[in-house]
Amino acid sequence: LFFGCTTPAVKTVENSKCREEIYQLQAKENKGLVASPEAGLRMDEVGAEIEKQRGPIRDCYVNANSTPTPKERREIRFVFLIRKDGSVGRACVDKTQFEGEGLQTCLAQVLHRIQFPIPRDGRAVWISFPFDFVKHTGT
Repeated sequence: LFFGCTTPAVKTVENSKCREEIYQLQAKENKGLVASPEAGLRMDEVGAEIEKQRGPIRDCYVNANSTPTPKERREIRFVFLIRKDGSVGRACVDKTQFEGEGLQTCLAQVLHRIQFPIPRDGRAVWISFPFDFVKHTGT
C-alpha cells in the first residue's frame, strides 16, 4: 500500500485536424516549388525568435489564470505555418494540457507577431513547437 499525497493526472487534449490543416496550407503555398536539402529553418532559429517573446508569453500564462499545482509542468503544443516571407500564416493548438482557450488565443497572437527568418529555399514550412510551463514556488 502507498500512503501520501497524489497529484491528479493532467488531462491532455489533442487536435488532429490542426496538423492536417497546416499540411494543406503548406502544400497550397508551395505549389510548383521544388524542395532542396537545405530547405526551411532550423529549430534553433525558430526557438531564438520565440525566445525573444519570453515576456509576452509569460504574460499570456499569467493572464490566462492557468494555475497548475506547484512544480507541476504543463505543455501546450502549437503547429504553425511560416510563410515564404517569414510571417506566420496560421497557428493552431495540436495538443494541450490547459483548459479553456485564453492561453491558446494569447499565444497564437504572440506567434502571429513574430517575424521569423525567411526559409532558405523560399518555401513555406510547418513547425511543431511545445510551450512548457512550470509554476515555481517561492522557496
